[in-house]
Amino acid sequence: MRYVVLCLILLLLFPLAASAQQSIQYGDTVTGSISNEAPIQEYQFAGTAGDVITISMEAVEGSELDSYLRLLNSDDEVVAENDDAADVTINAAISDFTLPVDDTYLIQASRYGLEGGISEGDFQLTLTLGTQGEVDETPQPTEATTANIITYNAPVRGRINAQVAEERWEFTGTEGDEITIRMTRVDPASSLDTFLYLLDNEGNELAQNDDAALSDDLSTSEILNFDLPYTGTYVIVATRYGGATGTSSGDYTLEILTRDEPTTTTTTTEGGQVEGQAVSYGMFIADRLDADAAPKVYTFEAQTDDIVTISVKRQSGDFDPALILRDSSGNIVASNSRFNGAADARIVDVPLPGAGTYQIEVQAERGSSGDYMLYLMEVNTVISAVTPEPDTGQTGTPEPTQTAPDLSGAVFAITLSWDGAADFDLQVIDPDGASVDYFNPEVDSGGQFGGDANGGCSEAQDSPSETVFWETDPPPGAYEIGVAYVFPCGATDPVPFTITISRNGEVLETIEGELNQGGFQSYAWTME
Repeated sequence: MRYVVLCLILLLLFPLAASAQQSIQYGDTVTGSISNEAPIQEYQFAGTAGDVITISMEAVEGSELDSYLRLLNSDDEVVAENDDAADVTINAAISDFTLPVDDTYLIQASRYGLEGGISEGDFQLTLTLGTQGEVDETPQPTEATTANIITYNAPVRGRINAQVAEERWEFTGTEGDEITIRMTRVDPASSLDTFLYLLDNEGNELAQNDDAALSDDLSTSEILNFDLPYTGTYVIVATRYGGATGTSSGDYTLEILTRDEPTTTTTTTEGGQVEGQAVSYGMFIADRLDADAAPKVYTFEAQTDDIVTISVKRQSGDFDPALILRDSSGNIVASNSRFNGAADARIVDVPLPGAGTYQIEVQAERGSSGDYMLYLMEVNTVISAVTPEPDTGQTGTPEPTQTAPDLSGAVFAITLSWDGAADFDLQVIDPDGASVDYFNPEVDSGGQFGGDANGGCSEAQDSPSETVFWETDPPPGAYEIGVAYVFPCGATDPVPFTITISRNGEVLETIEGELNQGGFQSYAWTME
């Protein structure tokens, strides 16, 4: 018999407080470490209004840390934050930020997901003071960058922050078209002071606007009833007051309105919220997002005291999802990215503040793209009783595996079993790095996924189990076995489970464990 080596890597997420604050001064470089036990390190400094500062956080060589930075004022308000510095996705930087007032500021060095993140490692943090400059009250567009695509009567969403002072949107127009371009702050609580430019195809300015005539605050910019002078390509520059030297930030919606009827069913509400595809509890949505595409938006109706769980999982490509849940006014209720890694974003057991229409926004992060599956569930809703919309071709309830797969021809099998109605997922990564799971049921090494049990909380089985198996000799080397607790489906935490590893019907190893909702355990197992 071949020898097997088993080691356990347990990844559990615990909400933890930040570590004790340390002092830092301009020009200082400090080192620190982020872990599940200490997910946030804090550094305090005294700043003067007008100071132009840069904070950089770099993961040290060999570290798996996905750095994340926040800058807070003495009222614990976030005045700047950053996840990815330029094109380096594991580092973070708040660059050339102008301090608005004399204050004691707090730098929070953390990881993507903060307390709920999973990356760990050492980092180096540097605080520098740059040259203070005068703010140009009329910002000028910067040199041309790659533009996104926008079309008439189809609102899109973007974001302005310390690292992205402007975003460009390209559209094709016809000579004589009368258009109105409107940029609106999404979250009333954000500081974004919107500013708009319209450029021709050579970069010359055709029109600009700071504050819309009918807007009583800084939340909307509007180029009103503009006649296009030629047929061809135009560029909209969505930015903020002060441009690159401005300090406001936030999400926005952008739309080009014409006198014609809208060409899509997507609309923008009075509060700035983008409406989208209507969904309901118990449904799953199979959809796709490509790199640099506008976020996909879904809406659902909720009642007072509803408690929701929303999950989006990669199905193909390198899709790195992020989730945002908003109320009917566009305010963020909850958000998440990388719940159990780059392929999974999840908002778990969130009590809704009241009855009304809520919005789910799915974003593709870091230029990723691919297919995904979105689940929407309410704790007190019986999932299997929900009937999907028959005409969309995209929604429904997952079909459970009613019987165990036929393993009579299996040479090698890894089986996950548990009790109750909870939805667990099994994933096995073979020595070639290929993942065998629900979304990838067959791989080149011969590995096969036997079927989903209790998928999406539909028709709970008496003894649910999921198996990955090989009908030929499995490749030697290191295997990674992942167990994820996806949804409780009425189960009470924690839920125990068993992993059984067998070859030619003989049990090689049995592993027992238990998980709370949203938990994940990964086991490294070597076939010699």
